[in-house]
Amino acid sequence: MLLPPDPQHRILSRELVYTAVSRARKRAQLWASADSLRAAVAQPVVRRSGLRERLR
Repeated sequence: MLLPPDPQHRILSRELVYTAVSRARKRAQLWASADSLRAAVAQPVVRRSGLRERLR
C-alpha cells in the first residue's frame, strides 16, 4: 500500500489502512512516511450520508 506523502491528504484514514492490511492474503507492504501513517491511523472516517437520521 502506498500512502500519499501529504499527512493532510483527505484519503488518509484508519479504515483505509485496516482494509488494505486485512485483505492481504500472504503479506502486506506499507510505503508511507511516518507522518502520513500517523495521520491515517489517527483519522477515523466520518460518514455523513444522513442514513441514520432517515432510519429514525
